[in-house]
Amino acid sequence: MSREGEEDPALEELLRRGPHPAPDPLRREAARAAFLSGASRAAPGPRMGAPVPSDLELYLASQPVAPPARAEFRGELRKAFVLSAPKAALPAAPPRSRLMRFGVPLLAAAAIVAVTVLFPEPERWRVRSAAPVRFAGAEYAPGDAQELAVDLEGSGTFETLEAPALFDLGGKMELELRPGSELVFPLLPELDGVGTVWFELARGEAYLKTADGYPGNPVRIKTPQAEVALHGTTLGVLVSPGGTCVCVAEGQVTVESGQLVDGHMDVAAGGSCFVFDDPARGGDWCAFPTDAADENYAHVHDLLAFQVAAAPAR
Repeated sequence: MSREGEEDPALEELLRRGPHPAPDPLRREAARAAFLSGASRAAPGPRMGAPVPSDLELYLASQPVAPPARAEFRGELRKAFVLSAPKAALPAAPPRSRLMRFGVPLLAAAAIVAVTVLFPEPERWRVRSAAPVRFAGAEYAPGDAQELAVDLEGSGTFETLEAPALFDLGGKMELELRPGSELVFPLLPELDGVGTVWFELARGEAYLKTADGYPGNPVRIKTPQAEVALHGTTLGVLVSPGGTCVCVAEGQVTVESGQLVDGHMDVAAGGSCFVFDDPARGGDWCAFPTDAADENYAHVHDLLAFQVAAAPAR
């Protein structure tokens, strides 16, 4: 009995004995019987409903079959074919068309222009200082203004060392931080008239003013003793060992503190509010001098000079 995939010697011998090229009904029937007989011997058991061979199959079975080629010959032939076959070459890249050469750079340039128009670069803080300053723990020299402006887009603590630092945001908000001061900046604000701009003065003195065209974003300056709320004005905030002093040169602000009567105090131009560090002393209001002959004028001299100073050239 032959295995599956192996040749049956009896069947091969039977097929070789069919010398008549033309179909003969008797021989065809004999071949059919012999074929069916051999198939039944090779099968493991009777198969019900097996298909009956067609006339073409019987004709092919009756033709002489050439002996199979030797395995060695087939192996040598395959080896010769594989070794002689040329290696497939990679297809050459098609030549770039004129559209590809010039169209792609033009599309890239148009995309850059579209992004610039639809998403313009934000207004950054412009900083001027005659001495080194420190922001978020890193020190910046006077020539590092551009790098500092980019870094100021993120929040962090700004420290002045030996000289004041001047800040300008889009020509709409100006700020001066006096020497030896420490001010926490917020994330780069968007002056859209809605979002609140937060600052926190830990020590020292800061002046702030808004210019014509300021959209009206609320501004809040927090100190250890109070919070100052304003919309558009010029003021100075001083944090000293004794407390927080708020001086208003223009406009009106609201000072909020649990140490004040009713929890807040409105301060108009020419007035000052001092919130003491000692809760038992509360807070006081007083007018600040605008006459240079007054002995207390030195306290507000720099603030008044900041009020009338022209904005930095852009």
